[in-house]
Amino acid sequence: MKRHSSAIIVAALALGLLTGCGTAKDSSPTPASSSPKSGSGSTQGAEASASNGASEMGVDLPDLSKTIYAKQFAIPGEPQHKVTVGVLSLERKGRLTILKVVVTPDFADRTASQTVTLTDALDVTLTWQPHLFDLTNLKSYRVVSGTAGYLNFEDGKAVSGQPIYGWAAFASPPADVKSLDLQMTPWMPRFTNVPIS
Repeated sequence: MKRHSSAIIVAALALGLLTGCGTAKDSSPTPASSSPKSGSGSTQGAEASASNGASEMGVDLPDLSKTIYAKQFAIPGEPQHKVTVGVLSLERKGRLTILKVVVTPDFADRTASQTVTLTDALDVTLTWQPHLFDLTNLKSYRVVSGTAGYLNFEDGKAVSGQPIYGWAAFASPPADVKSLDLQMTPWMPRFTNVPIS
């Protein structure tokens, strides 16, 4: 997967924009029966934690009990591949709004040592580009991009059953907009009314 060529952009986002996780309660009418597992007890230990993307969000161990949504999906056409998606936060940071997610693959055909990337877990071919929708004002928001590429982190990886973290930056909606719909991937149903903190 691609990496940003500008270390300055990544460092600035990780340190300046991405501090802490949202604490909004679950507003989904049909949350998953089980939330993603924490990687702290994994047999892969520190090696898995170092590559799963948590540190890229400015936190070491996000609190998975505070996900806004946690729902499992079967990847179309791949019966052995399921994925649980959790929205950790959608946080306004001035002119940017930062989406933080946790994705836990359940890939029955992978061994205990084979890692899964965020884009594999979401069945994304090129790059992860979630969209936000304001259905009241009929506006959509794409991931901010520039000469160094998209302002997101999609390079985390973990073994099946362990969480992978990612984030993406969008232009902030007007201050009176308190929630947005999220299209995580083209094939996945939208997450509706995700609160902005």
